[in-house]
Amino acid sequence: MVRYRALLIGNSRYDELRPLGGPRNDLTLLGAALQDGDFGMFAGADVMVRPETTIADMRDALEGFFADAHREDVLLFYFSGHGKIDIRHTLYLCARDSRVGRLNTTAVSSRWLNDLIESSPARQKAIILDCCHSGAFKGEDIATPVAGRGRFVIAGCSAKELAADALETDHASPFTTCLVAGLRGGVTRPRTPGQVTIEELYDYVHEQLKDQPGPTPERRFDGAGSLLIARRPIPVAPPVLSLSRDRIDLQDIDAGEELPPERIRLVGLDGATHEWTATTQAPWVRLECHDDSFDVHLVPPAGRSRANVEVFDRTTGKSLVVRISTIATAPPAPSPPPHIAAVTLPPLVVWADEGRGFAPQRTTDGTPAAAEFRAAAQRLIEDEVVQPAVRSTVGHPVYSLRVVKVGRRPHWCFAEQGRGGPFGVAGTCRFQFLPYEYDAGRAWAEGIAAVGGRELRAARTDEAAVRRLLTGLLLGQPLVRIPGSPAEAAVTIFAVLNVLPRTVAASYTWSTCPLQEPRPKLVTAELPAEIRIGTALGRVLDRVQWSPPPSAEDLRQCLPSPAQRSAFELLVSLATRLEVDADLHVSGPETLQGLVDFAAAAKVFPTVETVPGLLRDPAGLRRLAGSPHLVREWAMRDPAAALKALEGMREQRVRRAMLDALADRLADGTRLAGSEAAAALVDEVNTKGYTSAVREIVEARGPQFAVNVLEHLRTVDPATAAGMVRAATAGAVLDTDELLRLGQLLADRADDKDAGAWLMGFESAARAAEVPMEAVRQVLYGAVAALVQRGQSPFLRDAAVVDMVAGAARVSGEQGEPVPAAVRGSLGSAAVWWDPPDTGRPLPIGLSPGARAVVALMFIVLATVVAVAIYNSSH
Repeated sequence: MVRYRALLIGNSRYDELRPLGGPRNDLTLLGAALQDGDFGMFAGADVMVRPETTIADMRDALEGFFADAHREDVLLFYFSGHGKIDIRHTLYLCARDSRVGRLNTTAVSSRWLNDLIESSPARQKAIILDCCHSGAFKGEDIATPVAGRGRFVIAGCSAKELAADALETDHASPFTTCLVAGLRGGVTRPRTPGQVTIEELYDYVHEQLKDQPGPTPERRFDGAGSLLIARRPIPVAPPVLSLSRDRIDLQDIDAGEELPPERIRLVGLDGATHEWTATTQAPWVRLECHDDSFDVHLVPPAGRSRANVEVFDRTTGKSLVVRISTIATAPPAPSPPPHIAAVTLPPLVVWADEGRGFAPQRTTDGTPAAAEFRAAAQRLIEDEVVQPAVRSTVGHPVYSLRVVKVGRRPHWCFAEQGRGGPFGVAGTCRFQFLPYEYDAGRAWAEGIAAVGGRELRAARTDEAAVRRLLTGLLLGQPLVRIPGSPAEAAVTIFAVLNVLPRTVAASYTWSTCPLQEPRPKLVTAELPAEIRIGTALGRVLDRVQWSPPPSAEDLRQCLPSPAQRSAFELLVSLATRLEVDADLHVSGPETLQGLVDFAAAAKVFPTVETVPGLLRDPAGLRRLAGSPHLVREWAMRDPAAALKALEGMREQRVRRAMLDALADRLADGTRLAGSEAAAALVDEVNTKGYTSAVREIVEARGPQFAVNVLEHLRTVDPATAAGMVRAATAGAVLDTDELLRLGQLLADRADDKDAGAWLMGFESAARAAEVPMEAVRQVLYGAVAALVQRGQSPFLRDAAVVDMVAGAARVSGEQGEPVPAAVRGSLGSAAVWWDPPDTGRPLPIGLSPGARAVVALMFIVLATVVAVAIYNSSH
């Protein structure tokens, strides 16, 4: 056994010679490097350090070190200190008590040391000298006495140079500093991965010092082969990450609908530490990161949209991309009641300063607005819609809606204000008057469209903001603030106005941004920080006594009955989804409380009992999409009916709620203590199939769930079952026990018609899941043996199945794995068995009877040709 041993001698203090600063530090650093747990080749007990030695101690240590060695030992002798040469160019290593006039007796000569090295039993010796004139030992100036087989000499300088001492206190010499650096990983690309030879160490030190002032290292290697002097740990590449899925494709969804999050797992972590980030540039995509996964929250805009999520692995510097594609349908714009005829809206009334003061301007077609509309706009300019005392509103839509008198008739008046940018330095106000017969939501939407606003296109509604605003209105709060920016407030206001009675909407002024001291009966957002800077408006708004945010207790006191609270949640759901319920709007309640009471009494809100009926109606489906918890509860109660309703269900929120409930019920049904409803569900699936729905449930729950479900479902067709296994095992690892259970399921379920499809599907799924093939072969053997024992073996007439099973048996024979006798017997009529002379184990050659007939015919033809050739040659 190879044993690495080292003797390190260094002298800093001398009786006659000048002291040195480096040797003591040289020994400390080099000793630690040789014993380094990652790089060193030397055990701690095999590194002897001898500082400040006398000549007697030095000779005794050297004799013991070289004489006591064994043949397989690798010896390293290192010296740091003064070196002297005499007139015959003999090198002397000086001890602490060496005398310059008597070097032969008070110092270690190279001749004496060479004799000692030559007589050592060790086959490989390395000598490293960091002293003046150390090159005299490498065999150039005194080659004959020093050279020797199995010897590797590195000298810190040539025979005619003086070695460099440490440049600073508590530092090592430049030569030893580079030596230690090379031992501890400085040699970055060794020729043999993980191993650093003494040649590579010398090359590193020489490269580091050749361009530096001072001596240049030299060497003399007379060794046979290379001497391994240090280790270089091979860096273990971190596992390459992959994603559980790299695409999200969604169709038949509503624009602005906040979909349930899509979870994407990072595959390949295996406990390794990876720093990773997930980012996207799409404003309608929000990411929520966890330790080993992230959730993708989507609120897709109308039409076809695409987005990318980049997952950057900082550990490896590689990026992965998740591609998102959605096709969303824009919600229908609120339509006017049937009795309202199409109305041509009056032109915008525009006030601006074009150099002659703030005054009304002509319309875009050059015609002035009607006098009565200009008069109404002027009254607003002088009272409620004053010019904003701010520098700029650019980037924030400032909209408002109120009811005003135009002549003697009420009208909705939508106003847009702005200052800076396209609005000019003095600002601009634009007014759009609309008939009071319009619903408030329609008036708000057409007003925004008239001034060219885009806030309602592919809008995303904040359900919490909608609930807060509706609760404040229900409580009758006079000054209601909407959370969010002015652009977000524009969407929230539109959502709420869609469900409010017209009288309630007309009693408030609706604004996205307060530009003056508010008056009672105002709904508005907060003033953005960019507008607040440098104005007194912020201080004015800070003094306003805004209505406090309503609490859940406030709502319970206002709506004491569960039916009322359910009706209120219906309004919140409708508003969030930007929908209008005709049943509510034709009822005619004039207050929000009255509207809630009407909905509660008429039971127009969904309940668990009304879910089946609502599932059959498109409008009812939209209501249920806002109450997925009700769908889940109903599906848990009646899973068989939910299974039927799932076929063809296109509303994604309702579908997901059903799948989640059915998965839980199937899991209950596959346990012995399952409920009656769960058992009924399993019976329904076994009786009528529903394989596509079950497959979708299995895909969502993973491999273990697939095993449990397949154990209890009997009517799943082979192709679908194979797909279920493949989908459930994608990206997962099934252990051998689970594989054996699946194999037994295949054997128990298969018959003459579908056994081949079962076996092929299972083998394909196992390969896709990267399951160990030796376990897969044993599963296949178990399935084939069970089928043969039941007398069901016609499936072996399928050439593809025969090839697969025979190929597996061939590999087993080559690797010494057992092949059941039933399998070998079943293949006897479909494969040729032969005994190779080297192993004696029978191996199958998968040839069908037709193939064997072809081979036999070829042999007959070949034999005939040979016989004819021989006959012709003899005659």
